Amino acid sequence: MDEYTELMTSPEDSTPDVKGEELSLKTVKAWHRAAVRADDRWWDRLQEDWRFVDNDPWTDKQREVMAKRGQPDISLNHIHRDVYIQIGRQIKARMRPGCKPRGNGDKVKARALTDVARYYLDVNKFDFEQTQAIKDQMVGRGWLHYCFQ
Repeated sequence: MDEYTELMTSPEDSTPDVKGEELSLKTVKAWHRAAVRADDRWWDRLQEDWRFVDNDPWTDKQREVMAKRGQPDISLNHIHRDVYIQIGRQIKARMRPGCKPRGNGDKVKARALTDVARYYLDVNKFDFEQTQAIKDQMVGRGWLHYCFQ
């Protein structure tokens, strides 16, 4: 059993069988506690992941140990490079929205809708938001939602 599964199934937070029974407040609180504890562990690991992406893989404690040994705090960090290579690919492959006419008289309408969509995305800095969401998805959790109504 890995540590994530173990964390979710610890004795004090175990999920009782509730088929045909009403959920008690105690049960729901136990589920909530287990979810929060799992998310805390994930958050701690995320901080370490971001340090690697930001090209700063060493903690202060690790730096102190290396300084005592007289060892420079140098590392070959390919994570930083690889994440930014993928971000560069995303930026290079960006697509602009476009509306296509469905009939003979729809060309002007399609062009107007395309202009509105592009204006909406430009005003809301969609290119930046999309790149940031992809970076967040590669290292952690990232969401992006936009819609036209």
